[in-house]
Amino acid sequence: MVDEAKATSTKSSKDKEKDSAFNMFDDYLYDQLAASDAMDEYNAYCAAPPLPKEPPNLIQYWDGQAAVSPSLSRMALDLLSIPAMTAECEHVFSSTKILISDRRNRLKDDIIEASECLNYWYRRGYFE
Repeated sequence: MVDEAKATSTKSSKDKEKDSAFNMFDDYLYDQLAASDAMDEYNAYCAAPPLPKEPPNLIQYWDGQAAVSPSLSRMALDLLSIPAMTAECEHVFSSTKILISDRRNRLKDDIIEASECLNYWYRRGYFE
C-alpha cells in the first residue's frame, strides 16, 4: 500500500514536470513565433519604398496597414494617439501651482479642477 502511494505520488510529480516542461516549451514557441512575426513586419516595412514627401494622414495610413502588419500598425496607432504637449497644458500646470499654495494645500482634486475650468472659461470670455 505504501509502495502504491509512492508510485502514485511519484507519477503525479513526473506528470507535473512533464506538463510544466510542455507549458514552458509552448510558451517558448509562442514567444518565438510572435517575435519572428513582429520582426518580419518591421523588416517588410523597412524594405518598402519610402512614403511620398507629402505626408499622408498617418492615422488613416496605419489603419490601412493593419491587415499587412497588425503589430506595427497597433504600435503606431498607440503612439499617434498620444496628444502633443501644448503651451496651454503648461499654462494650466502653472496656474494650478499658483492655486495650490502653502495655505491651500488641502484642496481636493474636484475643487482644483472646477477652479481651473472656471478660470479658463473666464479668460476665454464664456462669462462676463
